[in-house]
Amino acid sequence: MALAMLTVAARPADEDHAYGHSKAEYFSSGVEGTLILIAAISIAVAAVPRLISPKPLEQIDWLSVSVTASLVNLFVALVLLKAAKTHNSITLKANAHHF
Repeated sequence: MALAMLTVAARPADEDHAYGHSKAEYFSSGVEGTLILIAAISIAVAAVPRLISPKPLEQIDWLSVSVTASLVNLFVALVLLKAAKTHNSITLKANAHHF
C-alpha cells in the first residue's frame, strides 16, 4: 500500500490536481497508523492474561532470534527515518515508525 501511495504521490500536477498528488501520502500514513494501533491492541489483549498469571518460558532459544530480528528492524527504521527526512516524505516516516 505504501509503495502504491508513494507512486501516486510522485505524479506531477495535472488538470484535476493543480498542486500535484502529494496528499496521497497522508492516506497511506493514516492507514499505517491504524494498523499499528490494531496490532498494539491485539498484543495487549494477548499479554495481559500472561502478566496476570505468568508461566515459565518454554522456548528460550527463540529469544536470540527475536533479539536479532528486533535489531535488524531498528536498523531499517533508522534508515527509513533518514530517507523520510531527506525526501520530506510522511509515508516513509510512518513506515519507519511501524518498524
